[in-house]
Amino acid sequence: MRLAIEQELEEGFRRKEDYLANFRGKLPCSDELSSPMDYRKVVEPVWDKPWGEIIKDEADKKGHSELYLGQTPRQFYQAFDVALGDDLPVARGKWEELKRSLVTLPKSREEIIPRSERQDRIREELNEILKPAFVKLKMQGYTTLDLKEY
Repeated sequence: MRLAIEQELEEGFRRKEDYLANFRGKLPCSDELSSPMDYRKVVEPVWDKPWGEIIKDEADKKGHSELYLGQTPRQFYQAFDVALGDDLPVARGKWEELKRSLVTLPKSREEIIPRSERQDRIREELNEILKPAFVKLKMQGYTTLDLKEY
């Protein structure tokens, strides 16, 4: 099973350079860098309501696991944090570094390419930290849709 999940990740990165973008969006973020579209912020009003009740349309439930649909956002994000384990603070730091670089405009044209290269490097480093957590969560029974949607 692990090999199949790792192959999924490999294939995903071949098709789409930033395959874990939405998964990365599940990381906690400081209030200073938080936005109304941060996944954890979006679900705060329904933090303790099961996903199966939050997602009203049956068609929208397709592709989600029973595990996910039976959990509340609080339980899901706790599982996410546990899967990252000791890497959570490092991943959070990288996530905040990336977000900071995205909201800080370059001061000149000469800064555009180095800024973009720095963002790419941060994404790659963060993805390397996130890959094992993605694999762990898939092995626990979550689907790709569970992990890449909020």
